Amino acid sequence: MSRHLSVAELSEFITGQAAENQQLRIIRHLETCETCLGVIDSLWSETMSALQKNAIPEIKSGRTIWLRRRILRRIHSFETNRSILQLALFGPVIFLKGLLEPWQSRDSKPKNNGGPQ
Repeated sequence: MSRHLSVAELSEFITGQAAENQQLRIIRHLETCETCLGVIDSLWSETMSALQKNAIPEIKSGRTIWLRRRILRRIHSFETNRSILQLALFGPVIFLKGLLEPWQSRDSKPKNNGGPQ
């Protein structure tokens, strides 16, 4: 059985500071070592908890409503712009197809070469 990994090695792995060859070695070790897997799981929880506390600012409820409305307006604007673009691109094609349909159906009828019907 191989030795357990150090907390420092596992911390570097979680934070992405470990070199690529070290990452591969740690992954291979974690496949077989339940103890280190448990340590890395608790380190991961602690790291994510600390990141969430430091990285996510507190948003007041009035600001949250304003932000939500702004996001919804942007989504609606995007959908409207996409619909306008689709109409601009495909509208003339559909219009021309409608104009050409009578000629296409007339050209597709079999021609009578004077033979019996």
